[in-house]
Amino acid sequence: RLPAIIRDISLIVPESVPYAAVEQAIAEARVPELARWDLIDRYAGPQVPTGFLSYTIRLTFHPQAPRSSEEVDKRIQRLLTDLSDRIGARLRTE
Repeated sequence: RLPAIIRDISLIVPESVPYAAVEQAIAEARVPELARWDLIDRYAGPQVPTGFLSYTIRLTFHPQAPRSSEEVDKRIQRLLTDLSDRIGARLRTE
């Protein structure tokens, strides 16, 4: 049996967007290989612009899902595009 693939991402989201909306957007995203997602951290501080929050989310992909790093990166990029379109989220780079 293959292990699941796990990646953590940090998102910057307008503080007016509740985490429940982030979860709903992930659930409705076009990434069927995504088995689960868990909130790891919520942060507001100097590295996050005023009016925004940072959420770190652990993504778990099905073991039968993409196996290469490039394939997983494509799925994550698709997710990030959906989240940007739906709730104005973007990847936190700092």
